Amino acid sequence: MPLPALLTKLNKEFEPYVTFLTMLTVIIVSTISIYNFVIRPRDLSVYVKRQEVSFPVSINEKYIKVYNYLVSSCKDTAVDSAAWETYRYLQNTNDYWKVTLHNETGRSIKGITLRVTNVSSLSAWAVNGNYLLDEEKETLMKSVGFRPKSGVIILNKIELLPPHMDITLYLWGKLPDLVLDQNLAVHYEDGDGHTGHEITVYGFKAFVCEYLYTFVFVIFLLFFLVYRRIIKKYRHVTP
Repeated sequence: MPLPALLTKLNKEFEPYVTFLTMLTVIIVSTISIYNFVIRPRDLSVYVKRQEVSFPVSINEKYIKVYNYLVSSCKDTAVDSAAWETYRYLQNTNDYWKVTLHNETGRSIKGITLRVTNVSSLSAWAVNGNYLLDEEKETLMKSVGFRPKSGVIILNKIELLPPHMDITLYLWGKLPDLVLDQNLAVHYEDGDGHTGHEITVYGFKAFVCEYLYTFVFVIFLLFFLVYRRIIKKYRHVTP
């Protein structure tokens, strides 16, 4: 069959489906546009969680007695220093914060710097990541700096965050409410961190989320079959 005749035949066969294909194209383009500009996660998501730390008064009172005894009787300066650090931790720790950085992309993010301001005191900190080796954790721990006079905590800097991995900075002390782009800043080579959002669903909603793509495929297939049946019926009754 010559090509012009073949194209004419195909055009005639697909003519009833022009409306359907046009509508399908619009839906696909709209979905992609909404995903890219509204739903799609940013490159580096920042999740902040706070938990109040409250020690019983009796523990503080008992430790004061232990501390006073060590100061008066112990001659080991290392023990004295450890006792003082523990006492300072009990007195100055009101908040426990967890700041998690998650790479949402399929590429590594480089040169991440984290800064917290308006900090009254920092009692302790820790760094963890689901990809870090023990020596890498130690290196990051040592890179955390606190400037008491200016009240600034700096983690400078995380050289590499692999795709879909995360790293978490834990902070204990007296800290204000951490708000991204106010007293919490996260930067990297190509941009800034953005607030991450977590959604937890249960029951039927969780089932729908788990099989969302299957539902979309089934709905599309049913719509196509119904549309095709209507077209056949239209052809049958139309002279």
